[in-house]
Amino acid sequence: MITEINVIAAGVVAATASGIAGLLITSFAMRRTRLVHEQVARQRHRSAELARSLLVLEMASDQEESPAVDIAVRARLTPAEMRQATDELIGAELIEEPSPELLRLTDTGRQVLIEHRLELELEDSVLQRRADKGSERLQLSPEDLDSAIEATVKSLRAQHAH
Repeated sequence: MITEINVIAAGVVAATASGIAGLLITSFAMRRTRLVHEQVARQRHRSAELARSLLVLEMASDQEESPAVDIAVRARLTPAEMRQATDELIGAELIEEPSPELLRLTDTGRQVLIEHRLELELEDSVLQRRADKGSERLQLSPEDLDSAIEATVKSLRAQHAH
């Protein structure tokens, strides 16, 4: 009788421990998933802020001094978004406010904008080169392909011979 009670008690303890372990594992997995989702949301928010800031810099670079309202209209930003972007850019010393309603790009801001444009041009040229290489390969005539295959075969045979 005592052994049967011990077996039942051990079963209850084991089932309880298993249930608690399962809940803990699920809790940790949910917490980790929530943290990953929060990090992704923060990165998206940062990239949106960066895009908005670059857009404001681009619009401010069009003229020597631009009214903040004109920049917001051309960039299609709400007043709150414009104020936030302006505050961040002024804090980073990329733009300055010579008067309450005018914005001017600083030399540092102009340099950041130029560097960003150069990065975009570099990415475009790399993508264009890749596209050009792909189209060159497709434009080879059958004779050119045959000669390229023969050259490759000769090269491989020479490598295996050594």
